[in-house]
Amino acid sequence: MQITRLKLREFRVYREAELAFTAQTTVIVGDNAQGKTSLLEAVCLLVRTKSHRTNRDEELVRWGSDQATCEGDFERSVRGPVSLRVVLTSPEAAQFLGTPVKQLAVNNQLVSGPREVIGQISAVIFSPDDLALVKGDPAGRRRFLNVAIGQIQPVHLADMQQYRRALQQRGQVLAMIAEGKATPAQLGAWDQQVARYGAEIVLARGEYLTDLAQAAEQIHHALTDGAEALRVRYRSSVWDEGGRQPTALQGAILARLEARRPQEITLRRTLTGPHRDDIALEVGGRELRKYGSQGQQRTAVLALRLGEAQVARTRLNETPLVLLDDCLSELDENRARRVLEQAGADTQLIITTTHLSETLSRAGAAEVYRVTAGEVAPA
Repeated sequence: MQITRLKLREFRVYREAELAFTAQTTVIVGDNAQGKTSLLEAVCLLVRTKSHRTNRDEELVRWGSDQATCEGDFERSVRGPVSLRVVLTSPEAAQFLGTPVKQLAVNNQLVSGPREVIGQISAVIFSPDDLALVKGDPAGRRRFLNVAIGQIQPVHLADMQQYRRALQQRGQVLAMIAEGKATPAQLGAWDQQVARYGAEIVLARGEYLTDLAQAAEQIHHALTDGAEALRVRYRSSVWDEGGRQPTALQGAILARLEARRPQEITLRRTLTGPHRDDIALEVGGRELRKYGSQGQQRTAVLALRLGEAQVARTRLNETPLVLLDDCLSELDENRARRVLEQAGADTQLIITTTHLSETLSRAGAAEVYRVTAGEVAPA
C-alpha cells in the first residue's frame, strides 16, 4: 500500500497544502510546532477516520475556520487504487448548515460510517506519545490492540461495539439488583451477550498477539543486536483457560461471571471480560513498565509498531504504510539504521524530523519536504 497524494484545506495549521509522494521514503523536516506531525495525523484520519492525537474532531479544524477537508489517493497491489476523503465541520456550523460534523467518502462516494472506511488502507504510526504503551495504563494498550486488529479485521470493531453495549446494559442491571429493583435472573440475557462478543474479542486479540509477539520479539532482537530479549504476553483471565475456541471461551466467561456475581452486584460492575485485558511487556524477565529505562521502553515500542506492520503485511498480503513521527532523533546511529532496515525495503516510509541526519540521508532516494509555519514545499 502506498499514498500517492495528500491534499488538505483548513486542517490544523494548514490553510491549503498538497503533497505528492513519488519516492519509497519521504522525509518531512522542520522545526517543532510547524505542522510536521499534522501531516501524519491527516493520513491517520483518512485511514482510521480518527486522529491518533485527539478524540475531539473539532480540534482538527483550523482556528477561525468552520470546515476542514482532508483527501488522499492510495495505491493497493491487491485491490487497486482508492481515494479517501474526510470533511470535518465545527458543531456550530454543522447545526447552522444542517450537515453532519463528519462526512466520509470512498472513491468520491459518501459512506454511512467508519466501518466502510477502516480496512481500506492499513497504516502504522509511531509517535513520541507511544511510550505510554509501556508506561501507561492497560486501557491504552487495549486501544492499541483494537486499532491494530480493526485495520486488518474490521469485524472486530463491530464486536467491540456490541460488547460495550452489553457491558453497559449489564452494569445497569447490576445496579438495579443492588438497589433491590431487579433480580439476578435478569442478568441472564446480558451474560450471554457479554460472553458471546467477549469470546470473539478475546479470540481475535489472542491470535493477533501470538503473531505480534513473534514478530516484535524478532525485530527487538535485531534492533538491540541480540543484547536484550523482549517478551510480549497476553494477559487475559480466559484466553488460556478457554482452550482458544469460541465456544470454550464463551463458557469460561460465563463461568466466571456466575462465580463473581455477588461481588459484581456489590461493586455494580462486571469484573470479567476483555475490558480488563492487558499486554505484558518484559525485557530480560523484568517488567518494562516498572524497571525499563526510557531507551529500553522506546526500543520495545518501536519493535511493537514494526511488528504490527509485519503482521498486517502477512494477514493482508499488502505492505502497510509506516509513519515515523520524530522517532529516530533520540536513537544512536546504529539503532536508527536498524529501525529503517526492519521497516522493510518494500515499505513506504514517511518520516518527520527536525534535522536531516546522516541516517536519513542513507534511507535511499528519499523525497524531502520542508515545513515552516503551516507551509510545505519540496526541499
